Amino acid sequence: MGHTHCNVFKKYILEPSIYTYPFSATSDTVLTSFQYKILHRILPTNNYVFTCKLKNSILCDFWSSFIETIEHIFGECPITQHLWSQRVLNNRGIMITLNIMDVCIGTNQCRNQNSCINFVLLLMKYVIYTTTLNEMIAVFCVFRNYLHKRINLEKQIAVTNIKLEIFYNMSSFIL
Repeated sequence: MGHTHCNVFKKYILEPSIYTYPFSATSDTVLTSFQYKILHRILPTNNYVFTCKLKNSILCDFWSSFIETIEHIFGECPITQHLWSQRVLNNRGIMITLNIMDVCIGTNQCRNQNSCINFVLLLMKYVIYTTTLNEMIAVFCVFRNYLHKRINLEKQIAVTNIKLEIFYNMSSFIL
């Protein structure tokens, strides 16, 4: 299953536009760097860390019947699937179905809301990954709190850069 995703992942990597998604979603260098690692498949997972002999297993720490890969962490893991099923975006006309590649790479399905959707996807992935590193299970309330903090930070950045109208257009679709 992971091998199939890897082939699809390679197909998307050839699309130059995917590298712009995180920059249109946020100005935070930590988050854009995080997405860069996902796109280049250099985000450390148990599968990779095991090959470096830094971990004893390639399996997911929470679901030991799955190999921990980028696709597993962000889409195949039942814990992660539960998170994605939570209501993240307001239902103000945003009707999208995300697949594993949209989650990993970002989406351009919704013309006016791409930045908003990719911002939320990026934050959710970051929360999932950082909680996994701390051997904790990501729960929706942790994501929601982090999202609110990030929205406030993005607003402060928008005020500083005199881009408040753009911020309000993007944030009006979130929670």
